[in-house]
Amino acid sequence: MKLSSLIKKGGLNELMTVTPATDATLESGTVAPVAGVMVTSELDTRLKTVLAKSCTGLPITVAQVRQALSTEDIEDWQNGDISDENLLAFAPALVERKLMEQGVVPSHYTEQATCKQCGPVWLWFTGKVLGCPWCWNQAKGKPIPCPPSRSI
Repeated sequence: MKLSSLIKKGGLNELMTVTPATDATLESGTVAPVAGVMVTSELDTRLKTVLAKSCTGLPITVAQVRQALSTEDIEDWQNGDISDENLLAFAPALVERKLMEQGVVPSHYTEQATCKQCGPVWLWFTGKVLGCPWCWNQAKGKPIPCPPSRSI
């Protein structure tokens, strides 16, 4: 799914697992493919700068974030449909998703909720939902941390 589509929907929880990039460097003054898109070295330098800023203090590399961007994401960023601010939010979302795949509850998921698919889950609000970010874990057979049962 394209990053711009997720931004329009208002959520980044549909992110895939981060995998290492195979080509993390470019020579100055060349034109090279980036996720299937031709990017000049000037644009690539700008992209790397934004991604480096987004990775600051996080356990993720610029190469991993760049690899997670789709061809359409790069094109949309070049065309101005995805802002630098959107890219800055992308790396933390990738890290959060990767941790969630390991069963780690994000620090802002402080409320107990009930998902129709997963049962009792931790979310950022309370209530009943038809689906939640933990549904990705359920589909992949990954852990879903459950809040303690409430006694009635």
